[in-house]
Amino acid sequence: MKNYQTWPVAITLIFSIFVLTLIGLVIFTSGHSVDLVSEDYYGQELAFQKQIDRIKRSRNLPDQLSCAYDQKNAYIVIQFPDTPSGGIIRGDIHLFRPSDAAQDKYEQIRTDSENRQILSTHDLSRGFWRIKINWTTGQQEYFNEAEVYIE
Repeated sequence: MKNYQTWPVAITLIFSIFVLTLIGLVIFTSGHSVDLVSEDYYGQELAFQKQIDRIKRSRNLPDQLSCAYDQKNAYIVIQFPDTPSGGIIRGDIHLFRPSDAAQDKYEQIRTDSENRQILSTHDLSRGFWRIKINWTTGQQEYFNEAEVYIE
């Protein structure tokens, strides 16, 4: 009677399971989309120093921009501060949905006489939204970012 050794079978079985696991993992991960936060990520990176300067300028203002969600009336109120240069506030508002880039919205800044802008939330889905505000008054550029959870 021949002595049967099981170690070659065990090594072959373990190696086969390992290879099949790797192949399954590659197939599983290749089926998922990998979205960047922004489509023009590298171009935006080059202009990042200007963005840092806008943020610093915004933080150095005597009054800060405020952003609040009014659930009862279903709108977001953005209150712009008075700036040293004064003048008309221009710019854009990016309503950024981190979980789904297809839901992002852009609005032009159109303030009322009290430097306030009201945005309706009726067409926005429930959940977390990041509001990015690029604004200019006089020759100065500013940037503020706020977060709201729409219910």
